[in-house]
Amino acid sequence: MSANLPPTVSWLPSWKNTTDQIVHHEVFPETSATLTSIRLHPLIAQRLDERGFSGLYQHQADAIRAIRDGTSTVVATPTASGKSLTYVIPALEAALEHDSSTLYIAPTRALINDQAATFRNYAEDLDPNRTITVGEYTGSTPTDRRREIRQSPPDILLTTPDMLHNSLLPYSIDGPWSDLLADLAYVVVDEVHQFRGVFGSHVSNIFRRLQRLCDTGTLDTDPQFICASATIGNPVEHASAVTGCCPDEFTLINTDTSESGRQDWVLWQPPLKDRGDDATDTNTRVSNHQASLDLFLEFLGRGYQTLVFTNARQTAEQYVDQARQRAANAPGLPAEDAIASYHSHLPDETRTTIEHQLRNGEVVGAWTTSALEVGVDIGSLDIVILDGYPGTKMETFQRGGRAGRGTDDSAVVLVGSDDPLDEYIMENPTSLFQGDAEKAAVNNENSAIQPDHLQSAAAEVPLTESDATWFGDSLAGQLDELTDTSPLTRVDTKTRTDYRWPDEVDTTPHYDFSIRSIADDNIIVADRTQIDDPDTELDADSDGVITTISRNEAIRDTHPGAIYYSNGQKYRITDADYDNEQVLAVPLDDTESYTASLTEHSISIQATRETIHIGGVFDTEITLADVSVAREFNGYLEYAYQNDPDPDRIGIDDLETHIPSYTYNTTALSLSLSEKATASIEEKLGDPDLLGAGLHAAQHTLTSQFPVNYLCDRRDISGITSHHHPDTGTATLFIHDTHPGGAGLCDQAFEDIKAILDQSLTRIETCSCTTGCPTCIHHPHCRTGNDNLHKDGGYVVLQALKK
Repeated sequence: MSANLPPTVSWLPSWKNTTDQIVHHEVFPETSATLTSIRLHPLIAQRLDERGFSGLYQHQADAIRAIRDGTSTVVATPTASGKSLTYVIPALEAALEHDSSTLYIAPTRALINDQAATFRNYAEDLDPNRTITVGEYTGSTPTDRRREIRQSPPDILLTTPDMLHNSLLPYSIDGPWSDLLADLAYVVVDEVHQFRGVFGSHVSNIFRRLQRLCDTGTLDTDPQFICASATIGNPVEHASAVTGCCPDEFTLINTDTSESGRQDWVLWQPPLKDRGDDATDTNTRVSNHQASLDLFLEFLGRGYQTLVFTNARQTAEQYVDQARQRAANAPGLPAEDAIASYHSHLPDETRTTIEHQLRNGEVVGAWTTSALEVGVDIGSLDIVILDGYPGTKMETFQRGGRAGRGTDDSAVVLVGSDDPLDEYIMENPTSLFQGDAEKAAVNNENSAIQPDHLQSAAAEVPLTESDATWFGDSLAGQLDELTDTSPLTRVDTKTRTDYRWPDEVDTTPHYDFSIRSIADDNIIVADRTQIDDPDTELDADSDGVITTISRNEAIRDTHPGAIYYSNGQKYRITDADYDNEQVLAVPLDDTESYTASLTEHSISIQATRETIHIGGVFDTEITLADVSVAREFNGYLEYAYQNDPDPDRIGIDDLETHIPSYTYNTTALSLSLSEKATASIEEKLGDPDLLGAGLHAAQHTLTSQFPVNYLCDRRDISGITSHHHPDTGTATLFIHDTHPGGAGLCDQAFEDIKAILDQSLTRIETCSCTTGCPTCIHHPHCRTGNDNLHKDGGYVVLQALKK
C-alpha cells in the first residue's frame, strides 16, 4: 500500500501479518464542489435556504435547465451526488406554476418510501395558498389510504412499475387516474439502470403503454422523462430503450460536480486453504465471508461505522449473529443491538427503523444485500466491505459509494471469493478501476413477454396497426396470432381495424402474468422436512415452500441429487415431479459441495436479423439471429469444494426420475468460420480433432466477457459450438441469451463484437496457466464439466475469427 495512509486503513498492512492479502490499493482523492446559482421559484429558493443550501452543484443546475428547455434528461452520476434535487425541484415547479403532476417510478418500495420523505421535506407547507400533496401507492400501502389516493390523486405520486402496470394503466381513461395523467408534466424513473434484462424488458413495454395512453385524444399529454442512473456505459441508449423515447430527446448529465473526501479502495484476497501435504490438491481459498467478518469487527473496534454488502439474505443474517456473539465477549466492540442485518425480506417498518438507526448512529455496523444498493438514505458511513465481487463494476461502485458522504475520508474493502470472476478482478485490478462501465440491455420486443403487454394495452385502449410506433414492426403479426390464441378480438370498421379486449371477459389480462419474470410453468421447490405428507399437492402459500422457479430453471437446477442454493441455505433435491410442478428438498449443513448439471444442447437458426463480415483474410461472418435452443439433461457433477479437480460424475441412468427436455426461442450471435479459416486452425494445431476443443475454449472465453461489458449474470448467456452446423454449412460458434425471447444482451454484443473478441484474446494471452484455468477458458456453468477444452486451440480460433 502507498505511504501517507489515512487512519481508516493505515493499520491494515500490519494487521495479523496479512500483508499478502492486500493485492491492490487504489486512492480516489478528495474533490471540491462546483457550485452555481440558478433562477428558482421564490418559495423553492426560500426552502433550499432553510435547508442550508448555499447553491446547487453545477450538474444539478445543468439538469434543471435541460428539463426547463423541454428535453427529457438522464442524470448518470455516482451515489451521493445529489441526483434527487434534479427531479424534486422540477416537480415542485410544475405543481406551483402549472398545477401539473409528477409520476415517480422506482424498482423498490424501500426507495419509494425514502424518496417520498424527500419530496415531503421540500413540499410540506411550501406554499401558503395551496398544499402540494405527495402520495405513495405501492403493494404495502394500506387499503384505505389507496382508496383515498384514487379518489384524490396527489400532485406527486410515487409507485412501482408493478402498480403502474396493474393498478394505474387499466384505469387511466375515464377512471380515477385520468386527471393525474391529463396533467402529467414529468415521469421520473429512478435507478433506471435497475430496469434491465427480463424485468427491464417488461418495464419498457409498460412505459410504452403509458406513453400511448398519454398520446390519446382523451388525455393528450406529452410528459418529459427524468431518469436517474448509476454510472453505466450507455445511459442515454438505455433510458431510451426503457422509456420508449428517442435517444435524441434526451440530454445527458454525467459530470459529477459534488464534493467528496478521500476514498481508499483495498482489494483483499483471502489466503489459500491448507488441505494437507498435497500442494496440488486445491486452489480453494479461505471463506471470504469469514475474512469479511474479521475485518468488520476490527473496523467496528476502531470506531468506524461499517456496512458489509453480501449476496444472500441468509449470509447477512448468519454473520450478523456471529458478529453479535463475538461482540458480546470482546471489550471495545459495540453492543449487540448496535449491529443489524438489512434485506428486502424484512417488514417495511423494520427496514425503516434500521435506516433511521444507521443515520443517527444507533446502528454502527450492518450486513446487507443489494437492498441498500439503491439510493435509500442511510447517512454517512466510514467503511464499506464488499463480501465478494458484486458481479459488475456498476454494482461495485454503487455499493462502495455508500461510504464517505460529504468531505470525510472513507474506505472500501473488496474481499474476493474463490469465484473465477473474483479471481480475475484480484489478478487484474485495472479492469475494475479503468475502462468503461458496463452497458445495460433490455428487449422490449421480446416474443415471450410482449404478447401479454399487447393484450393489456388492448384492454386499456383498442390497438391498431399504427401502434407499431410503440410496439415495433412485428405488431401486425402478433395481433393476428393473438386473435387466434387469446380473447383478443378483431373489429373492422369503415376507417380502420381495431383489436379489442372483449367486454364480456370478466377479468383484465393485467393480472395474468408477472412483470418480474417470463411466463413459464412455475415449479414449487419445498423443504421436505417441513411437509407432513410428501404426496400433498403444494401451492405457493403452502408451509415449507422455499421458492417458486420457472420450468427452465427447475430442469437445470433442481434435478434429483442437485444441491440447490436459496437465500443463503443449501438444499439437496430428493424428489422432482415436473408434471405436477413440484420439487422436494432437504436442508444441508454447512458444506462446500455443489453440483453442476451436464446437458447436451442443440441450436437452429429461425431467422436472420443482421449480418456483418470482419477480418480481411478469413472473412468471418457474424450474424444476429432468432434461434431455437433444445436442451437434454445427461447427468450432473458433484464438486466437493470450489475448483475440485476430480468431481463425482452421476449419469442419467443413475437417476430414477425422467428429466424432460426443454426447448425455447431466443436471440443468438453466430460466428461462422470460413473453410479457409478452419483449415488454417487445423494446420496450426496439428490435429483436426482439436478444432472442437478450441471452439469450446473460445466460446467459454467469449461468454465470460459478457458480465465484464454488460449488466448481467454468467447464467444469462451461454454458447454452443459445432464443427459443421447445418444452418451455416461451416464450423460455427453460437453465443445465445438464456432467457426465452432474449433480454437484449446479444443485440448489444453484436454492436461490440470486435471489442469482445479483442478482450477474449487478451484474457487467454495474459493468463499464466499452461493448459487452461478459471481465469481464461474454464467456465463455472459448463454443461460438460469443462471437458474437451484446449487453451492454445481457443486462442487460435479467436485469432482466426478476427483475421
